[in-house]
Amino acid sequence: MGNFTKHERSLAKGIADKLNLKTLTIFTDTPYEIAKQRLLENRANKTRFDVNDEDFENTVREMEPPDKSEEHINFKYGTDLDWWIKDNFQNK
Repeated sequence: MGNFTKHERSLAKGIADKLNLKTLTIFTDTPYEIAKQRLLENRANKTRFDVNDEDFENTVREMEPPDKSEEHINFKYGTDLDWWIKDNFQNK
């Protein structure tokens, strides 16, 4: 099960709800060009599992950012990570 579509996230939420667990989607808003660059860099240095080109493009095409009906927070590419963590988790 992935978490790229609203339907997939709702399936995961349903499982969590049955276990009385809270869910929160963190949407990582990364430009296509940056994601593709990271994919190619990973192939060169092999630090992560490789995703083939077809799966990468299918994921990009199928991706559905969360909407207002889903509990979520956004992390936008280029945002300072330390600030984002403090703003979203430590100040709550």
